[in-house]
Amino acid sequence: MMIGRGKSTWIVMIALLGFAGTSRAQQGATDASKNSGEAVAGGNPFPVLYYSKDQVDASFEQTGGGDTLYGGDNGARNYKIATSVRKKPGVAEVHRNLTDICYILKGSATILYGGTLDDVIDSHFPDGRPYPKTEIRGHKIVGGETRHLVPGDVIIIPNGVPHQFTEVEAPFWYYVVKVQQP
Repeated sequence: MMIGRGKSTWIVMIALLGFAGTSRAQQGATDASKNSGEAVAGGNPFPVLYYSKDQVDASFEQTGGGDTLYGGDNGARNYKIATSVRKKPGVAEVHRNLTDICYILKGSATILYGGTLDDVIDSHFPDGRPYPKTEIRGHKIVGGETRHLVPGDVIIIPNGVPHQFTEVEAPFWYYVVKVQQP
């Protein structure tokens, strides 16, 4: 039986989330009121969360270019889910302990990955906020491979792999699941 491309992509993402969610012991109870999703009752300390289309659309429309849908309940879970919007190429980055799983929804972009991070940037975003201690940013990547991403594509970037969006057909919208590696 053939499964449509969209359905098979979501099956892969759900399987990866299931693996991510079981790869770390559950800690404490969730304060569902801290999440933007609606908790579905069931008595589980980690309730099912639901985000309506309106909530998701609003998340993509944030002025900063996307927003966190689920933040991992302050470390109780080993993954976070965000909407992301790119309007132009970005800096190169390496996540020391996060694997990015991206599902492309709108627009297109070219991503450069692998190779070596070059010309490391100061440890702060342009607005003055510090970069997370587990990330390194740079102006470019030397070497590596490119891939053109279009709606329906999924790309998994393991922790430790430099990556950079080098060309963007805006608006470029994608979901990203960030999985914390042990």
